[in-house]
Amino acid sequence: QTNDELHKSIFLCPVMKVLIDTEVFQRLRNINQLGNAQYVFMCANHNRFQHSLGVAFLAEKMAKNIKDEQPELGATYKDVLCVKLAGLLHDIGHGPFSHLYEEFRSTYLPKYLEANPHLKEEYNDCDYQQIPSKWAHENSSLLLIDAALEELGLQIDTNNLDKALRQIGCGIDANSMRAFKPLRFMKADEIQERVLTSRDFIFIKECIMGAPLEGTNDFVGRQDPKFEWLYDIVSNRHTGLDADKIDYFARDEGRAIDKCGLEMKMITDARVAKARCSRPAKCHTCRNKFEPGLHYMICYPEKHVAAAANFFKKRFHLHDIVYQHKTTAAVESMICDIFCHVDPYLRLQSYNGERFPISRACFKSDFYLRLDDTVLTLIAHSTDERLKEAQDLLRRFKRHDFYKCAVDLSLDIDRSDEIRIWGSEQQKADVSSDSVTSLNANDFIVNKFCMHHGGGSKNPLLRMRFYDKINEDKIFGPIDDLPVAEQIQESKHSSILPTTFQKCGIRVLVRDDSK
Repeated sequence: QTNDELHKSIFLCPVMKVLIDTEVFQRLRNINQLGNAQYVFMCANHNRFQHSLGVAFLAEKMAKNIKDEQPELGATYKDVLCVKLAGLLHDIGHGPFSHLYEEFRSTYLPKYLEANPHLKEEYNDCDYQQIPSKWAHENSSLLLIDAALEELGLQIDTNNLDKALRQIGCGIDANSMRAFKPLRFMKADEIQERVLTSRDFIFIKECIMGAPLEGTNDFVGRQDPKFEWLYDIVSNRHTGLDADKIDYFARDEGRAIDKCGLEMKMITDARVAKARCSRPAKCHTCRNKFEPGLHYMICYPEKHVAAAANFFKKRFHLHDIVYQHKTTAAVESMICDIFCHVDPYLRLQSYNGERFPISRACFKSDFYLRLDDTVLTLIAHSTDERLKEAQDLLRRFKRHDFYKCAVDLSLDIDRSDEIRIWGSEQQKADVSSDSVTSLNANDFIVNKFCMHHGGGSKNPLLRMRFYDKINEDKIFGPIDDLPVAEQIQESKHSSILPTTFQKCGIRVLVRDDSK
């Protein structure tokens, strides 16, 4: 058991504890939850380690509550444990400064190498071009789950999905990875039923992705449709309201803004009903159908419409005030520039002597385990003369002499094409006069920003499903008699809905403040 500032006390079951004690999971202590926002909001220095424990706590609470309240669904204690472990492990694939690392890889580095094509030769020692650039942190979470199991002497056996994990080392006994400590009077076959299998760990991976794994067309972990709601607890593919967001919205708000509203009603009052798919284009079972299909979906009583609306408003508020604050954006750009300057030269080295740049470490667990927020210290202490430009920028960063925001322009509607054209024209232009130092494209960073309530320009509540009081008793009855939860009528709730659900605009940051 451990204390937590948000949930007060979190119980650590034996399986959870052995995974927490791995090098893979302990790495999260050195990855800041809000990445670069800690340099703008002084107390926002909590880490991914704390958040992951919180998501595990909420995921278990939601799954167990539904299991106990709706026993007809047939969920077991092992199902609850798997969902809890998915909450625990969902973020182990984050890179340094969390989402900043993804932005560095997908946006900043490609532009930097395009502007400096000669630097591509520096990657000849590591097969840079042969490794795909497309990546999200969830992909590395799956990679590091395998690394954590390997550290424990275990491995997923795809040829024996319904047996205990394969024993590959002298770590822990595969049969000790079970749902809970068996009682003395339990029979051997009952104990074996509670042992986590290879299928269970594939289920954990699918819960993290919120979709079937690459190479499969459907869920493998839990194939019976009546269990599909389990996949929506950690990463909700239908509504976006899940244990992950409930924890980090409350945790981030409490640290950055000094107020905290934990939506526990959305955890304790969640129920499973039948509901029409709300995102058929994204759903692997509905995308090829003529009309959206029915799912066993996590739904809520109609009285929670206002609470759900407030949840999505909080998302917008946090993006506006914290995540996409103009100074937060300036800090992000500065750290990404430091990474760009060092990436062609700095190499992480594995135990067997392989060397890899930080931009590609996410594809190999040996390198990724050595990459966290402390990489800035590694850069600062390097004696490699080729890193001088990055070290100069890092010293400026440590003085909080951040890039300045010259333009912060919001638009009422998403005028993406106009923003893109404007940005490209500005980056091509040189601005000069007799009284102003000449500026060139490299002095500017032109970024588009977009913040919304969770559904882009649309009302995210339309993706949720609610059941009325008349059908409340059916929720607790036989599974075949579950009610069909419905989409809200916006006209009935117009008083609690905003007039617009999205804000877009552009920011122009200036790198050199002496001009």
